[in-house]
Amino acid sequence: MDLIKELVRVIRPQSLRKIEVLSNNPEKPSKLQSLYSEISSNPSGTEEEWARSVLDQDASSSAYRQLKSKLTKKLINNLFLTDPNEAQFNSYAKAYLNGRKLVYAVNILSRTGARAAAKILAEKAFRLADKYTLSFLALESLQHLWNHAVVSMDRKKIRYYSEKYERFNNIRQREMKATQFVLKARQIEIDFQDFDDEEIEELIQEVRSLFPEKGDPDLSVSFIADIYSAHTILLRVRNKNLDVIRYSTEAIEHLKLFHFIPAIFQLSSYMNILRASISLKEYEHGGRVKEEILQLSQNIKGINKIFIYQRLIEFALQTERYDVALEIYTQGTSFPIFKKAPSYLAETFRIFAAYLSILIGEGMLEDPQGTLSRNFRMGKFMNSKLEITKLKEGQYVGFLLVQIIFFLKRKDFEEVIDRVDSMSSYASRNLKNARTIRAYYFTRMIETLPKSDFHLSAVQRKSERWIKKLVES
Repeated sequence: MDLIKELVRVIRPQSLRKIEVLSNNPEKPSKLQSLYSEISSNPSGTEEEWARSVLDQDASSSAYRQLKSKLTKKLINNLFLTDPNEAQFNSYAKAYLNGRKLVYAVNILSRTGARAAAKILAEKAFRLADKYTLSFLALESLQHLWNHAVVSMDRKKIRYYSEKYERFNNIRQREMKATQFVLKARQIEIDFQDFDDEEIEELIQEVRSLFPEKGDPDLSVSFIADIYSAHTILLRVRNKNLDVIRYSTEAIEHLKLFHFIPAIFQLSSYMNILRASISLKEYEHGGRVKEEILQLSQNIKGINKIFIYQRLIEFALQTERYDVALEIYTQGTSFPIFKKAPSYLAETFRIFAAYLSILIGEGMLEDPQGTLSRNFRMGKFMNSKLEITKLKEGQYVGFLLVQIIFFLKRKDFEEVIDRVDSMSSYASRNLKNARTIRAYYFTRMIETLPKSDFHLSAVQRKSERWIKKLVES
């Protein structure tokens, strides 16, 4: 279900018109077109609803399963016809996607004996790979070019391609080592209780040993992004927020050396700095970083822009700048791309709207334009069934917390207890890892409400332990 829904979200109707993948006759749509339209117009619906609407059959029927399979295959084929030069892609992404398509074409041409055409495209692919230091594309295109030079006995070309191959192979080896460190760091982040501090510190030093020197000619964006990402994850596990700021700033300086650097790579480091600043309660510094992020986000196209605004709203709420949170929320939801956001991201913004609505109701925030007040209904939100409940990184806690606040205001303690129980169960299953440990501590703090029979002094006393852990983490 998730696969076909995401394919429909990514492949818009205007893309389908470019080729005869689906019938686009509005007067007599095919079953495939009808299923595509149904999923596109009702992405939060169930397969049962889609099957009933299109075929008047159950989702378990063979007719529906065959139709869904056929549509999935056609949409995947459509992905290969996506034009990398569309505006939503930055120059680096365009080079990556165009290079992939060229190498794919080279492989097909080589296998069909069209060696001359394959050589022309391999040269074009290598020029792209060389310009953007895309090692994997360079190696694959160089292999084709070297083979062609051997067949034609061109010694000069053989020597040239061999030297280039050696250089890009060294770059690729460094990238793979950095990727291994990222995977190890992610494992520690998830199962951090299985690793002692000394073991993590040794790994931090091992990662630092790979840090690039200034003027290193064999650097790639991929290597810098991965090696600093692994380092940042390990520093966060050890709560070394000052080091996160220091080395994320260093990563940004390295990335700026690339003339084609996509803003999204720098933004990742800026986001790390913002997060560390919040943990250190360096809100003034965080505010300056937020402005840098907003400036860079102007160059971001596609759904990544909405993810950035999500993080900025979180920062504004955590620093109690509720007016800024409302401003960023309004901007983010006004972008045309927001309508194409995946359901879990759109639902996260609905949760933000719920918090902001509560703040407006309590007189802690003004909505002078009345934008939120006109477009958000708390009653409808409370009865929502959200896909975010399936995610395992703490988003469901935010949804339940809104409900807890809502029922606390009404003094409906039975409903509060029900939500706290759901939150506890969710936290025990999903939140006991370094990435989400703060959400886990927060949940344990909320558990003190029913355990204290909702008496303020008892809640304050029993929650002290968890508040301390939140401050220290």
